[in-house]
Amino acid sequence: MKKMNKGFTLIELMVVVMIVGMIAVIALPSYQAYVRKSFESSAQQEIQKIIRDLEHQKSRQFNYLGYALASDPLYLPVGSSSLNAKYTLEVMDGDDTSKKLNATTSPPTGKNWVIRAKSSDNLMYSYLINSKGTNCKNKTANNVSFTSCGVGVEAWTL
Repeated sequence: MKKMNKGFTLIELMVVVMIVGMIAVIALPSYQAYVRKSFESSAQQEIQKIIRDLEHQKSRQFNYLGYALASDPLYLPVGSSSLNAKYTLEVMDGDDTSKKLNATTSPPTGKNWVIRAKSSDNLMYSYLINSKGTNCKNKTANNVSFTSCGVGVEAWTL
Protein backbone atom coordinates (compact mmCIF):
# COMPACT_ATOMS: atom_id res chain seq x y z
CA MET A 1 0.00 0.00 0.00
CA LYS A 2 1.37 3.36 -1.07
CA LYS A 3 1.12 6.35 1.31
CA MET A 4 -0.16 9.57 -0.36
CA ASN A 5 1.45 12.87 0.62
CA LYS A 6 -1.05 15.68 0.73
CA GLY A 7 -0.14 19.31 0.05
CA PHE A 8 0.86 21.71 -2.66
CA THR A 9 3.96 21.60 -4.78
CA LEU A 10 6.31 24.55 -4.97
CA ILE A 11 5.25 25.18 -8.59
CA GLU A 12 1.58 25.38 -7.61
CA LEU A 13 2.36 27.86 -4.82
CA MET A 14 4.48 30.00 -7.14
CA VAL A 15 1.65 30.12 -9.73
CA VAL A 16 -0.82 31.27 -7.05
CA VAL A 17 1.60 33.95 -5.80
CA MET A 18 2.11 35.21 -9.37
CA ILE A 19 -1.65 35.41 -9.99
CA VAL A 20 -2.21 37.32 -6.72
CA GLY A 21 0.69 39.63 -7.61
CA MET A 22 -0.75 40.40 -11.06
CA ILE A 23 -4.16 41.17 -9.56
CA ALA A 24 -2.50 43.52 -7.04
CA VAL A 25 -0.53 45.28 -9.80
CA ILE A 26 -3.75 45.90 -11.71
CA ALA A 27 -5.95 46.83 -8.74
CA LEU A 28 -3.62 49.08 -6.70
CA PRO A 29 -3.29 52.00 -9.18
CA SER A 30 -7.03 51.95 -9.74
CA TYR A 31 -7.65 52.07 -5.99
CA GLN A 32 -5.15 54.92 -5.54
CA ALA A 33 -6.88 56.94 -8.28
CA TYR A 34 -10.21 56.36 -6.55
CA VAL A 35 -8.78 57.62 -3.23
CA ARG A 36 -7.32 60.72 -4.92
CA LYS A 37 -10.68 61.52 -6.51
CA SER A 38 -12.28 61.16 -3.11
CA PHE A 39 -9.87 63.73 -1.60
CA GLU A 40 -10.46 66.09 -4.54
CA SER A 41 -14.21 65.78 -4.10
CA SER A 42 -13.86 66.50 -0.39
CA ALA A 43 -11.84 69.66 -1.14
CA GLN A 44 -14.44 70.85 -3.67
CA GLN A 45 -17.23 70.30 -1.16
CA GLU A 46 -15.34 72.24 1.49
CA ILE A 47 -14.79 75.10 -0.99
CA GLN A 48 -18.54 75.19 -1.68
CA LYS A 49 -19.24 75.30 2.05
CA ILE A 50 -16.80 78.19 2.51
CA ILE A 51 -18.40 80.10 -0.38
CA ARG A 52 -21.82 79.60 1.18
CA ASP A 53 -20.49 80.88 4.53
CA LEU A 54 -18.87 83.89 2.83
CA GLU A 55 -22.12 84.83 1.08
CA HIS A 56 -24.00 84.44 4.35
CA GLN A 57 -21.47 86.79 5.98
CA LYS A 58 -21.99 89.35 3.21
CA SER A 59 -25.78 89.14 3.46
CA ARG A 60 -25.55 90.06 7.16
CA GLN A 61 -22.77 92.67 7.09
CA PHE A 62 -22.68 93.81 3.43
CA ASN A 63 -19.00 92.83 3.20
CA TYR A 64 -16.69 89.90 3.91
CA LEU A 65 -14.69 91.60 6.68
CA GLY A 66 -14.10 89.47 9.73
CA TYR A 67 -14.63 86.13 8.01
CA ALA A 68 -12.28 83.43 9.28
CA LEU A 69 -12.07 79.69 8.80
CA ALA A 70 -12.61 77.49 11.84
CA SER A 71 -8.89 76.73 11.74
CA ASP A 72 -6.71 78.97 9.62
CA PRO A 73 -5.44 77.46 7.38
CA LEU A 74 -7.90 74.59 7.12
CA TYR A 75 -6.31 71.17 6.59
CA LEU A 76 -8.15 68.34 4.86
CA PRO A 77 -9.06 65.66 5.68
CA VAL A 78 -10.57 67.15 8.83
CA GLY A 79 -8.39 66.47 11.84
CA SER A 80 -5.14 66.30 9.92
CA SER A 81 -2.16 68.56 10.52
CA SER A 82 0.22 70.35 8.20
CA LEU A 83 2.39 67.21 8.16
CA ASN A 84 -0.21 64.77 6.84
CA ALA A 85 -2.83 66.99 5.18
CA LYS A 86 -3.86 66.28 1.60
CA TYR A 87 -5.18 69.83 1.11
CA THR A 88 -4.52 73.22 2.71
CA LEU A 89 -7.36 75.73 2.27
CA GLU A 90 -6.90 79.46 2.76
CA VAL A 91 -9.26 82.42 2.32
CA MET A 92 -7.81 85.84 1.56
CA ASP A 93 -9.06 89.29 0.57
CA GLY A 94 -9.75 89.35 -3.17
CA ASP A 95 -8.36 92.86 -3.68
CA ASP A 96 -5.18 92.44 -1.64
CA THR A 97 -4.29 88.74 -1.49
CA SER A 98 -1.61 89.35 1.13
CA LYS A 99 -4.33 90.07 3.73
CA LYS A 100 -6.77 87.75 5.45
CA LEU A 101 -10.38 88.89 5.69
CA ASN A 102 -10.17 89.01 9.47
CA ALA A 103 -6.91 91.01 9.65
CA THR A 104 -7.01 93.78 12.24
CA THR A 105 -3.76 95.56 11.47
CA SER A 106 -4.06 97.26 8.09
CA PRO A 107 -7.53 95.81 7.43
CA PRO A 108 -8.52 94.49 3.99
CA THR A 109 -11.25 96.04 1.85
CA GLY A 110 -13.56 93.08 2.40
CA LYS A 111 -15.32 93.56 -0.93
CA ASN A 112 -14.01 90.37 -2.58
CA TRP A 113 -12.56 87.03 -1.56
CA VAL A 114 -10.25 84.38 -2.96
CA ILE A 115 -9.98 80.72 -1.89
CA ARG A 116 -7.02 78.48 -2.64
CA ALA A 117 -7.01 74.75 -1.97
CA LYS A 118 -3.42 73.61 -2.35
CA SER A 119 -2.75 69.90 -2.69
CA SER A 120 0.23 68.17 -1.12
CA ASP A 121 0.20 65.56 -3.91
CA ASN A 122 1.04 66.55 -7.50
CA LEU A 123 -1.23 63.77 -8.75
CA MET A 124 -4.22 65.69 -7.34
CA TYR A 125 -5.54 69.06 -8.47
CA SER A 126 -5.04 72.30 -6.57
CA TYR A 127 -7.93 74.77 -6.87
CA LEU A 128 -8.37 78.53 -7.05
CA ILE A 129 -11.68 80.39 -6.99
CA ASN A 130 -12.60 84.00 -6.29
CA SER A 131 -15.65 86.23 -6.05
CA LYS A 132 -14.79 87.89 -9.37
CA GLY A 133 -15.47 84.69 -11.33
CA THR A 134 -12.03 83.11 -11.64
CA ASN A 135 -12.02 79.38 -11.04
CA CYS A 136 -9.27 77.08 -12.21
CA LYS A 137 -7.31 74.00 -11.24
CA ASN A 138 -3.79 72.73 -11.79
CA LYS A 139 -1.96 69.52 -10.91
CA THR A 140 1.21 71.46 -10.12
CA ALA A 141 0.39 72.93 -6.70
CA ASN A 142 3.24 75.46 -6.80
CA ASN A 143 1.71 77.06 -9.90
CA VAL A 144 -1.49 77.95 -8.04
CA SER A 145 -1.17 81.34 -6.35
CA PHE A 146 -3.93 83.56 -5.02
CA THR A 147 -4.14 85.34 -8.38
CA SER A 148 -3.86 82.61 -11.02
CA CYS A 149 -3.35 78.90 -11.67
CA GLY A 150 -0.22 79.49 -13.75
CA VAL A 151 1.09 77.22 -16.50
CA GLY A 152 -0.91 74.04 -17.09
CA VAL A 153 -4.18 75.62 -15.97
CA GLU A 154 -7.45 73.78 -16.55
CA ALA A 155 -11.01 75.10 -16.35
CA TRP A 156 -13.01 74.10 -13.34
CA THR A 157 -16.66 74.52 -12.50
CA LEU A 158 -18.37 73.89 -9.21
